Amino acid sequence: MNTQNYILGLRSHDKTILRSIYKEFIPKVRRHVIRFGGTIEDAEDILQDALIVIYKKLEDDSFTIKVSFGAYLMGVCKFISRKKIQKKLENPVTFAEDEALIDIKANDIETTLVEQEKNELYEAYLGKLGELCQRLLEMIFTQVDTNQIATTLNLSNAHTVRNRKYRCLKELKKLIQKDAIYKELTSPRNRLR
Repeated sequence: MNTQNYILGLRSHDKTILRSIYKEFIPKVRRHVIRFGGTIEDAEDILQDALIVIYKKLEDDSFTIKVSFGAYLMGVCKFISRKKIQKKLENPVTFAEDEALIDIKANDIETTLVEQEKNELYEAYLGKLGELCQRLLEMIFTQVDTNQIATTLNLSNAHTVRNRKYRCLKELKKLIQKDAIYKELTSPRNRLR
């Protein structure tokens, strides 16, 4: 089912669409929530809260989702679960705090989703680089010292590491920029208002 079908179904309160959303997405939400120490019940609550947030957003006819419905829903669920986990660590969550989650700003969610999509593109295209570039960039992003990288990868010195990093990043950027999703994410007409 495509994003538009989900949106139209939710706007018209179509129970079939709602059942379809639960059936398709509850396993993903459960996996995410359980991975971070939540329960099955927490996952069901988070999915419910996410759907309430989306319903509220859909009341505005001009509201659009610029990514797939699944990505948007999972982004909202992850956003809510992070907020709930933070609250649990600080102090017990109250009903009023749960209600406040409904007022999450669309821009916060959309910004998070756009960054998530960009990271997924990065990860996908990193795997298409040569092995040396993959290892070098992974070491750099985990903040391994350039002299250590040179030794590990049999490069002559830290200067060579920096030159290689530049070339690898240039190649990675070139691959990502060709991707249709990247073009959509960076298109001025699709930028967040």
